[in-house]
Amino acid sequence: MRGVALTAFLLLCPLLAGCLSVPGDDCPEDGCFPLDSPALSEFLSTPGAFDVLAYAQEHERLRVETSTTYDNQGQFAEIHWNVAKDDVAQLRSIAMRFTVGTSSLDSEVIEGAANHQHQGRR
Repeated sequence: MRGVALTAFLLLCPLLAGCLSVPGDDCPEDGCFPLDSPALSEFLSTPGAFDVLAYAQEHERLRVETSTTYDNQGQFAEIHWNVAKDDVAQLRSIAMRFTVGTSSLDSEVIEGAANHQHQGRR
């Protein structure tokens, strides 16, 4: 009986707590993510809008990821890549995943401070 009462209490507690208020950041001139495809294309086509090399020089840690998905008449394909660096830990990583239908090729190269290189494939 105690177990049933405890379970009921645990299930009903969140209902009584209510919602927490999380402050949101203001979005100047519709510049917030996620952007729809045309807005993102326009943003990326602006010269200097997304200069990854400049960001890499400014920041000790940086990770850039992108995914492109194709779906045409039931045929599915996806390309995902990820490039990261951590100057503090002296690590760099490049990863790529290519998916066609239900088959995937996944590869990642991680290079570290002692010039040890690790490569993984799935």
